[in-house]
Amino acid sequence: MERVKELAFPFYKSGGECDSEYTFPTFVEVDSTPYDTRVSEASNLKNLAAMLDDWISSFVCLEGNMVEDKKNLHVLGRIVENFVTLAKKFEGEDAPEFYYYEISEESMGRDEAANFCYGKDMWLAEPGIDVARKQMLIDFLPEEGQFWFDALCEAGELSESTTTTTTTTTTQTLLPPEDCLVLIRGEEHLTYDDARDTCADDGMNLYFSKNSDQFDDFIAEDISRTEWYGLKRTSRYSNTWVTSDGVEGPTYGNDYYYVRWNAGEPNNSNYNEGCAMVNMHKGTMNDIPCDRRFAYTCAKMISFGEEHTSDDERCICTATGLICKPKYTCALFEKQREKSTFDGAKDQCAQNNATLAFFKTEQEFEQFLDIDEDDSRDRDDEEWIGYERTGLGVDDWQTVDGSTDFFVEWKNGEPDNDDDNEFCAEIDIKKEEMSDVDCNGKDKKFSCRQELIAGEIIVKEKEICECTEDGIECERLSQCPEFVRMEGAMTYAEAKAECAELNGHVAFFEDEDEFDKFIDDDNFKRKEWIGIDFVGPYNSQSNWRTADGGEEYYRYWNFGEPNGGWDEPCAEIDMNNRGKYNDIKCDEKREFSCRIIKITRGRCH
Repeated sequence: MERVKELAFPFYKSGGECDSEYTFPTFVEVDSTPYDTRVSEASNLKNLAAMLDDWISSFVCLEGNMVEDKKNLHVLGRIVENFVTLAKKFEGEDAPEFYYYEISEESMGRDEAANFCYGKDMWLAEPGIDVARKQMLIDFLPEEGQFWFDALCEAGELSESTTTTTTTTTTQTLLPPEDCLVLIRGEEHLTYDDARDTCADDGMNLYFSKNSDQFDDFIAEDISRTEWYGLKRTSRYSNTWVTSDGVEGPTYGNDYYYVRWNAGEPNNSNYNEGCAMVNMHKGTMNDIPCDRRFAYTCAKMISFGEEHTSDDERCICTATGLICKPKYTCALFEKQREKSTFDGAKDQCAQNNATLAFFKTEQEFEQFLDIDEDDSRDRDDEEWIGYERTGLGVDDWQTVDGSTDFFVEWKNGEPDNDDDNEFCAEIDIKKEEMSDVDCNGKDKKFSCRQELIAGEIIVKEKEICECTEDGIECERLSQCPEFVRMEGAMTYAEAKAECAELNGHVAFFEDEDEFDKFIDDDNFKRKEWIGIDFVGPYNSQSNWRTADGGEEYYRYWNFGEPNGGWDEPCAEIDMNNRGKYNDIKCDEKREFSCRIIKITRGRCH
C-alpha cells in the first residue's frame, strides 16, 4: 500500500477544475469497504481494487497531454489491475487456513454471547461456511453441552467464539504451528563484528544453527560461498565461544548451538582466529581472524502468522512452514555505442544510475543475448561485463556491485588468470562465452544494467518498458504527429515562435497519409504557412528542408512552383486548391497550424 500511495497520491485533487485530456474527476466521495477477516483474501482484494478504481475516477487529475501523463495513467491502471490479478490467484481459497476457538466458562443468552465474542475481537463460530471448518470445530468441541453459533436463538447455552488472529488464554485453544526461521542473505563482505551488528540493526542475529538438521538445511541452499557463522571466542586465548545473540558455550557445541568443524579445526593459529566461518560448498567450519571480510546471513525466528519483509521478499510463517514471495525486480540492459576501458565503462554506467552489465540468473543472460541479436548496429565480438576477480582462485569473483551470487558462462579453460594479471571479464557475443582478461587491455564496447522495482516503467526513445512478474515487458513507441490549428494571421517567423511554445513546428508532412489527414478537415479551408524552408542555391523542390531540419517531405507543389528562389524562401499551402504548395515571401501574413509530436504505444491513428 505504501507503493500505491507513492504512485497515486501525487495526482489527487479534491475539487475545482481539472484541465486534462485523460481524467475527468467527479469529486464524489468514495464508499469505503473495510477489510473483513471472515471472507476470503480474494474478496478483500477485489473490494480494494474496486475502491481504488472508484478513487481514480473520483479524485485523480492528470493535467497536460504529454507522454508522461499517459505513462502515469497507465501506472494507475496497473495498480488496480495488479490487485485484481492478485485476487484471481487467491480465488478458491477460503478465509485464513487456521481458526482458533474458545469456549466460554459460563452459559449466556445469544446477544450476550455475541458481545462476549466481540469483546475478545472474535465472532460467533460459523460451522456452516465449509466442510473443513465444520470438521475442525466438531473435533474441538466436547461431547456434552450445547453451544451458540451464528444463528438466532434465545436459550441459555455456552458461547462458542472463533478468530483467525487471536490465540486465547484458555486451555481449550487449538495450538498454532511452530515458529519459522527467516534467513536474509547479506552480499556485502564485512568483518565479523560489522556483519553481526548489521544483522542486529535489522532485529536479526548473525546465523548459527541450533542442531544438525538445521545446519544441513542451511548448507543445502546450494550457495557456493564462504560466510561468517555466528560464533566468536570470548577472548583471544579462550576455548569458550559466544553466539551472535550472546549465549556462551564450549568449542564443540551444546543444546543451544551446533558446530561441524573441519578436520583439525578449530586451531586458533597464532592465537588470532577468534571467529567462525562456514564453507557452504564443503559443509564444514573453520576458525579464522575476525577482521577478515566475508558474506553473511542474518536469521530471525517469527511466530505463526507473523510476517517479515526484506528488500527482496515478503515472508509469512504458515502451517506448512515459511512461505516467501519475491518482491520481484527486473534487469534492463542498454547497449552503449562508444568503447571504453573497464574502469571507464563502470564509471559511465554509474553516471546513469546503473552498473556495468552482469547477470544474476541464466534467464537474465539469455535476455542480454536476445537484445544483442535485435541490435542492428555493428558490434565487436568482445564486450566488457561487470565481474571482478577478488582472489587467485577459480571461484574468487564478484560482480561490480559486490555480489557473490551471480550467473556465469565461462569458456572452456577459463578463467585461467594468464600471467596472474586477468582480474576483469569479457564476453564473446557470438560464442556466448566469458573469459577473464587484463583490465588494462584494449577498449571494448559494453552495456549497462539497470535494476527496476516491481511495476516500474521506463520510457526510452523508441519503447516503453515495464517490470512485471514475468520480467521486462517492452512495447514499441510511435512518434505520431498531431496538427493543432492556430487562430490569427502571422509572419512565418512569428508562426514558428508560436509553435515552438508548444514544443512543435509549423505544420509539414512527411508522407501522403499525414497530408490527407490534414487536408480532410473541412473546417479549415484556407491558406496557411507550411513548415518548409528554402536552402538554395537554385529553384528545385529538393532544395527545401522541413522546419525540424529534415530533407524528406511530402511534395505537392502547384504547377511551376517553386519559382521565387531567395526572393520567396517560405511556402504556403492552399487548402481551397487541393492543398497545393506555393513559395512566397516570409514577411507576408498567413494563418497556420502547428505540428506536435506525441509519443504513443502501438501505431499512429
